[in-house]
Amino acid sequence: MTYDFVVIGGGVSGLSAAAILAKAGRRVVVVEESETPGPVMRGFQFSGSYFETGFHYAGALAPGEPLHRFFAYHGLWDELTPLSLNPAGFDQVRCREDGRRFDFPVGYCRLQEALSEAFPQESSGISAYLRAVRDAAAQMPFLNLEAQTDAGTLLGLTQGKTLQEVLDGFLTDRRLKALLGVHSLLYGNPPEKVAFGFHAGVIDGYYRSAHTLAEGGRGVVDALVRRLKEQGGEIRCGQGARKLILGGDGEVKGVALEDGARLDCQGCILTLHPRLLPRLVPDGVFRPVYKRRLQGLRETLSGFLLFGCSAGPLTTLQGRNLILLDSYSGSGDASLECRPLFVAGSPAESKREGHGLVAILPAKIEETAAWAESTPRGGRPAGYTTFKSEMQQRLLSRIERECPELVGKIGKCSGATPLTVRDFSNNPWGGLYGAGHEVGQFNPQPRTRIPNLFMSGQAVAAPGLLGAVLASFMTCGEILGHEQLRMELKRCS
Repeated sequence: MTYDFVVIGGGVSGLSAAAILAKAGRRVVVVEESETPGPVMRGFQFSGSYFETGFHYAGALAPGEPLHRFFAYHGLWDELTPLSLNPAGFDQVRCREDGRRFDFPVGYCRLQEALSEAFPQESSGISAYLRAVRDAAAQMPFLNLEAQTDAGTLLGLTQGKTLQEVLDGFLTDRRLKALLGVHSLLYGNPPEKVAFGFHAGVIDGYYRSAHTLAEGGRGVVDALVRRLKEQGGEIRCGQGARKLILGGDGEVKGVALEDGARLDCQGCILTLHPRLLPRLVPDGVFRPVYKRRLQGLRETLSGFLLFGCSAGPLTTLQGRNLILLDSYSGSGDASLECRPLFVAGSPAESKREGHGLVAILPAKIEETAAWAESTPRGGRPAGYTTFKSEMQQRLLSRIERECPELVGKIGKCSGATPLTVRDFSNNPWGGLYGAGHEVGQFNPQPRTRIPNLFMSGQAVAAPGLLGAVLASFMTCGEILGHEQLRMELKRCS
């Protein structure tokens, strides 16, 4: 049997892309190396509680907004329950330097009022910044269904000024600039590196609305899997792709799997890290300059993660997340106690087991270089186990110091390091969000140098749930036609 498309990678982007193609009548199979689809988004169980690993909250999920529309297209809303975060403050930033707190409210008007009240001397600059975010996000295809979809438009999102340059141009107060740059935690690249257009495409959705889902990330994965199968699509788990098989015309004719099986196809979508692409194609297919561009992609930050159980919902984390700053000039190179720390809790209305919190601290994979050769399957050295345990205790101590209302409410804890991220997400470079969208670097597009080989995932569009699903529509638009797909999406509003 010959498939129309083989999708390599069974994460949210791969499942969404496969479901789009199956809905359009294509014969599709998804190949996933892990034993279950969506391993990163699915989360895990620990001591009777369910913890998210790939989804904590999302923007643009209110009716009429892009992610809500994407889910409606897939017919997911009869299986998912959106939970609104606090409209008066979905993210609360606490800074130890001056003891101030700032709540990010939902909605551009509310946000402008709150920022202007906190920084009255910066009112005109705040207005200009927010207007620039809206204007830049409006250029992103499928976020704005009227935006242009040509390659120049897509490339333009990662060119021009950095977020820091834009903030410096509009504002003078370093505290305000730090607040508006704090959401770089959502995509793992600091304000001085990330393209402003990319930042706008991510943060615009959160400024408009902020939600979580009662079913969590695994609910999204399970719903996408069911839709794909209902439409005739297939999923093969526990089988990684080893090589792409090309014909004499240079097009993909099949995919060779690790177990020796071959899947014949007329096209392929790759949702793995872009730097892995050269490993899958025969030598000489890509010009050296193209390979260097892919292999030279700079990585987003990794992280140290803490998963802590609690006896019940944590009041301070109901309807909002916390972002803890040591100072307004905190650096990713500082000690664990001085870096920005993101903390999210399980909602009281959750359909997931147990309660607790997840804390994420930016880190570099080099911080675990001493144990780089180890793997979970082969067993980690005792030194690593001690290091990980100390890291967990330091994160917990910091949370309790800066959030005294949580003292004594966190019980058993587990944790993760950049090595965990590397091995769990099948990303050899350990970034939480894969390749970074930095100004001045080559950023992958849906079409590759092989005519019927396409790419999707975070590197194509943006990180997070919205970015992964957005990428699938951008990629499938190249196959099915952007205007046709956008017309179908408009009917889902």
